[in-house]
Amino acid sequence: MTVSGTLSQGKVGTTLSYALSASSNSARVACLWGFRAAIQFGNQIGVDSIERRHRQLADYMLGEIAKRGIESWASPDPIMRCAIVTVNVPPIQRMQLEDWTWKKYKIRIRGTEPSKVRLCTAYHVQRSQIDQFLERFDQYRKENQIT
Repeated sequence: MTVSGTLSQGKVGTTLSYALSASSNSARVACLWGFRAAIQFGNQIGVDSIERRHRQLADYMLGEIAKRGIESWASPDPIMRCAIVTVNVPPIQRMQLEDWTWKKYKIRIRGTEPSKVRLCTAYHVQRSQIDQFLERFDQYRKENQIT
């Protein structure tokens, strides 16, 4: 079985073409059909609309982070950052924050040592989830007496 299709990028004119094959393994077939459905859904919504939403959520996240006096490591140019927001949160140690948010609230964050945190605002993330993370982040700072 082969699944194929194209994800079109509106006015920019780039495309993501795919052609995947699977043996009779039913898990692979299901993954391929899911991938195909995701591409079709992206085309239905429109890549420009998806990208616009990513940027809106990233801008919202950056604005809220800035209110807390946290340094952005994301590009100041919105065209360059899309759905990834990187911030520097010293003296917080990234791994301690990552472990705390995951163990207590099942919020997954990533980053690099010692204190850079990457926050993704893509696809499935809702604004309410960003607000929830920010509340937990404030809570972490309060519990650890970090200003």
